[in-house]
Amino acid sequence: MAFSPVIEDSFLDLETVKQVTSLSKTTIYSLIAEGKFPQPVKITGTRRSAWRASELNLWITSQGGVQ
Repeated sequence: MAFSPVIEDSFLDLETVKQVTSLSKTTIYSLIAEGKFPQPVKITGTRRSAWRASELNLWITSQGGVQ
């Protein structure tokens, strides 16, 4: 049996998501409310939320790439 390493997903904060997508905070949260943008996940033990890089990459790809 071949060894298959587990690759952990990285998490991106709002500022990074804004930079990568060129979207404003308001637009990001509006798209989330419409079900058109990945949901952030709550970071356990903190008051922060973040986005999974893999989900954001899929969303960017579905939009035809970053403009």
